[in-house]
Amino acid sequence: SWARDVYKRQQFMLASIRLACGLTALPQSDTIRSWLDEKRGSFHPMLDADLKQAVSLDLSPEGSTIPANPLKLEAEEWSDALEDLAKKSDVIIGRYCEPRLVYTAPEFRSASHHASDKRTIHMGTDIFIPAGSIVYAPCDATVHAVDIFTDHLDYGGVIVLRYQIEDNINLYGLFGHLAHEVSSTWKVGDKVEAGQQI
Repeated sequence: SWARDVYKRQQFMLASIRLACGLTALPQSDTIRSWLDEKRGSFHPMLDADLKQAVSLDLSPEGSTIPANPLKLEAEEWSDALEDLAKKSDVIIGRYCEPRLVYTAPEFRSASHHASDKRTIHMGTDIFIPAGSIVYAPCDATVHAVDIFTDHLDYGGVIVLRYQIEDNINLYGLFGHLAHEVSSTWKVGDKVEAGQQI
């Protein structure tokens, strides 16, 4: 909705001003960072896979060999690239904050107009593991949202976990591309324990 877009832009502007003044982007950043530092080493592993053995999938303009057309990633080309990397490791990682030109489909526009802003930065970390692999909660949380997004290029099964840091400070973890059973297993408000299968 337009109201949500205005709110997002205001929050982005506020964060930009704070950074320009030498502050953290968000007032609660220091509290979140302290919480993460305190928990360091105590998070439950999210996967049974050994991430040290992972290989990286590079979709950046300067390092990518796929797609042949940097503005269009074909399904077959995508599948072939993942199969080649899977020969090297059972774990493939797509990098956080990586610039990618492949976000050209209408689904990645911030508004419906053809000239509207398109996302060009990957806003998560992809971890490709064999289908059916188990994903675990890293720490105690509450289910904030759960759904199945079936549109082309969307998340599929998705769950958002809320980690309460203080009374009014929360951190959220979004887990996407999960099996669709996630929506029948969990509901909003459910408590999740560290190490529990999500």
